[in-house]
Amino acid sequence: MEQQLNGIKVPRPSIGKNVMYAGWIVLILSIGISGTAMAKDPTKQEQQREIRSMAKKTLTELYEVQPKARRMVEGAAGYAVFSNFGTKYYKDDELN
Repeated sequence: MEQQLNGIKVPRPSIGKNVMYAGWIVLILSIGISGTAMAKDPTKQEQQREIRSMAKKTLTELYEVQPKARRMVEGAAGYAVFSNFGTKYYKDDELN
């Protein structure tokens, strides 16, 4: 099947080719999406290692700023360590 465009015969695109192209696009997108879905999640041991590393680093920074804190932590029945990475603190006058 052809069509005339300014006196020139131009082949008319077939629906089959459009379907084929759409099929290829769907296939490529599916492979890309499945690849990201299959990305390896960190194991429990890796997560624990990262948390322990963060806690050690945070305590080291605390001990540099407040050396007396070491005795308090070591003498405590238990303690929790939180990193404030990415946290922004505001003073009251900054909020108004």
